[in-house]
Amino acid sequence: MNMMQNLRDQLLNVDPENLVDALFEIASNDKIAKSKIERLLSSEKENFSRFKKHLQQIKNRRGQYFSRRDVESFAIELCELLNNLKKVNIDFKEAFNHICDFYRADGKILEQSDDSNGDIGDIFRNEALDLFIEFASKHSNRKHVLATVAELHEGDDYGARNEIIQNSYRFLNIEEMRELFSIFEAATRKKIGKYTSNWEMQSLAKQMKDASLFEKLIYQSSNEPNTR
Repeated sequence: MNMMQNLRDQLLNVDPENLVDALFEIASNDKIAKSKIERLLSSEKENFSRFKKHLQQIKNRRGQYFSRRDVESFAIELCELLNNLKKVNIDFKEAFNHICDFYRADGKILEQSDDSNGDIGDIFRNEALDLFIEFASKHSNRKHVLATVAELHEGDDYGARNEIIQNSYRFLNIEEMRELFSIFEAATRKKIGKYTSNWEMQSLAKQMKDASLFEKLIYQSSNEPNTR
């Protein structure tokens, strides 16, 4: 850390024109560096547009597969994609919609790679989750946030969205978590006779610190023949 801080201090004393020339040379030979500089020079709206375009390109790929040996480069690409959503100061609603679109693309993303090491899954559980929590927390339409969380959970075929439910307390208050619980409870009632689970309700009960409700759910789960 001291070495990097020393390097930063030295760079602050470099002639601005020389520094620009060096950055230009680096960006000319490195796609990641070019992306970082473009993001630095762009407005929030332009970065949103870059995110949307790049995500669509990833979703539209055909015939490309990242092996276990190459998956790290894909992980870096996804992190750079998400970096376009960082440091949002104005439109948290649009930022929320974009990070939700990233989660909705989980199948397209995971099917493009051998994620035996969990590198891609970790992006959904860490970098993407942090952004989701930030934007959901600052979103003014709380009903929309709750409905979207329920929708994402319903379509979670890869387990990449589990952490959203397990971290609900980080972007919902107690009343909102109870409302989300009711949404899950109503959805479960409609699945009578189907292969179901109440793990999401158990998770919310724990986060609400409602011991009696949690115990009730555990009991129901252990006595339900079609519960996984």
